[in-house]
Amino acid sequence: MKSLPHVCVAGIGGFARVHHNALWQLERDGLLSVHAACDPALSHLQDTINEFELGSRGVAVYSDFDAMIGSLSDLETKQNWASIAAPIPFHAVMHRKCVEAGIACYLEKPPTLDPFELERMIACDRHAGLPTQVGFNHIGQKSRLDLKRRILAGEFGQLREVRFLGAWKRTVGYFARSPWAGRLARDGQLLLDSCLGNGMAHHIHNLLFFCGREDLFSWASCAIVEAEFYRVNDIQGPDTLFLRGEIDGGVRFRLGLTNSCDDDDLSVEELEFDDASVIIHPNTEIIIRHRSGVVESLPLPKDFPLVSNMRRYLAYFNGDIDRPTTLLQDCRPVVGLNALAFQACNRIHHLSDDFVNQLPGATSMDYVNYIPGIVEMLRDFVDCGLFPSETDCPWGQPGGRATSGDCAELPERIKLLLSETDPECADLISV
Repeated sequence: MKSLPHVCVAGIGGFARVHHNALWQLERDGLLSVHAACDPALSHLQDTINEFELGSRGVAVYSDFDAMIGSLSDLETKQNWASIAAPIPFHAVMHRKCVEAGIACYLEKPPTLDPFELERMIACDRHAGLPTQVGFNHIGQKSRLDLKRRILAGEFGQLREVRFLGAWKRTVGYFARSPWAGRLARDGQLLLDSCLGNGMAHHIHNLLFFCGREDLFSWASCAIVEAEFYRVNDIQGPDTLFLRGEIDGGVRFRLGLTNSCDDDDLSVEELEFDDASVIIHPNTEIIIRHRSGVVESLPLPKDFPLVSNMRRYLAYFNGDIDRPTTLLQDCRPVVGLNALAFQACNRIHHLSDDFVNQLPGATSMDYVNYIPGIVEMLRDFVDCGLFPSETDCPWGQPGGRATSGDCAELPERIKLLLSETDPECADLISV
């Protein structure tokens, strides 16, 4: 009888809870065995350890990542993998240690938002026994893969434009949850954290996937970006972003994203073809409106995305499919777009209190800073393409423009963006 894969988890608290929830479900389904977990804040996580019954399940817990990896390496079976749910700044070093130990790696998205670090991770992964899967959601869904096949077959005509509207309400506590949240850099390391590259990156990755023309698992890169970045929270980075530009091959894009809203979470992906319009409501349905008048509604699975992602990685791990859903090299377009947007934005405009309201919360960390009417403004931008600075918006300020060749200047751009708000942090960035 084939032995089950042994999995260790980098992280117990924070977002790692989501990994533990998914892995416990797969363990109950008899698909794997969770062997160990680690977290440097182990002494403060007993309630979480009890919640996931790590002790009674025989899951060893460590405060040190190296010790945990060593325990997995000592197992006789080679069917081992690590689920990396640690904060983004630790991804590269943990990934490298997994490769060096001969342990396969499931790496939470984004792998990094530093395009230079991503290239080093891709080079490292060439030495891995099995390539790493990056945990972007939705790509492996059958309905989305079938849609991509129909796009490649030319059923809808030429793809002309892709759009995304994302409005996810976030409290001030969300930005205070860790030392890296909402930061452009820390200790000299480029982070570039925002809803574009992190929280809503799944959807941007999806749009770039549909733009890929080479084969089913291909992604298109960004050629030109124009951007206006704003913030209302006390963070280094933006919490409200307007982007427009062009993908390689001439496909236009418009992206409107915010964490500074008082509405429920909203995510809509849109694709405009010569012969059809496609609207994707993630985890609900794909609506295809043909110019002929025919309308299709294709249901999307309601299962938890991380469970689906890990099932596909297990399928690859067991030899049932020929590749992980998203490889590290597949992340170049989304990481590159995020970097190019920061290169293009010119500056991050902090809105004055005159244009900001607060949604009260139960505690001092639960309130929300929001821009009144921002969801409608983002919808108008996604539909029509006019930046706030190009309308009668009283707080709109011009951004800038960048092309794919400008990314080499990214460290210098981040130094400039930080120079107004955090000059000490800016001085640590080498250019």
